[in-house]
Amino acid sequence: MTSEKITAKIEALDYLLGKVSRYLKNNQYVYLRAFTSWKDGYNEIATELNTENILRVPIFKLGPADFSPTGKSIKMATVDKFVKTVRHQINRLEEKASELAEKEQQISALPPLLERYITCDDRRDSGCPPGDNKQIFVALPAGDKALKRYQQGIYPVLEAWKQKVFLANQPLINEEDLGEICRQLYLSQQAVFDLAGQASHVMFALGLAYGLGKQVLVLQPQGEQPITAEETKNHCAYTGPDNLRQKLDLLIAETRAEE
Repeated sequence: MTSEKITAKIEALDYLLGKVSRYLKNNQYVYLRAFTSWKDGYNEIATELNTENILRVPIFKLGPADFSPTGKSIKMATVDKFVKTVRHQINRLEEKASELAEKEQQISALPPLLERYITCDDRRDSGCPPGDNKQIFVALPAGDKALKRYQQGIYPVLEAWKQKVFLANQPLINEEDLGEICRQLYLSQQAVFDLAGQASHVMFALGLAYGLGKQVLVLQPQGEQPITAEETKNHCAYTGPDNLRQKLDLLIAETRAEE
């Protein structure tokens, strides 16, 4: 979430406090219907912020002690507690927005990530390190199933070939994730992609690898639609971990023989 979006949440909470203030000026009691609308509005924003992992914002809940004896209205002490909660979260969000705005300004001052690495690839005197022939970049879908397939069918082969491995198996969430993917791809001599399910972060990294001129090895479950009309020589379809291990080993041997 950007600083701009957090600022929008702050404005929404400010508007909510304005509604509470106007209501209190014109009404002696705070009835349940009005308070529920305020509470739900606040909780909706809190839930979104919590989902985005921006801040841990508490959900406001009512208990039996928060109601008047008649049960038709909300005690003023509870209303005051609600207002204080909203104001406190506004203060926290303002600090977070300021922090993110500063980071965004720093990032905007840098050259685009792809330009940094692709430029390095085009200008050998730029001081950028060459690809490491002992490192292989491996991208695979997120989840236990793909990780188990990697542990049983991919890693043993790379270990036997004495390769260092950079593993990319999580969705790209922010600028730092993208920067690390670019950097590790640039530093690797080869890149292996498990296209099972064609996860978005895997397909994105695949495009980067081609753009950086890396030697690409494509692995795909047998029966899935290939990404190209015809299988390339660096493409193999596998049926399971054992079959994957055998085919990947053969694929690496063939590419090394061509060097």
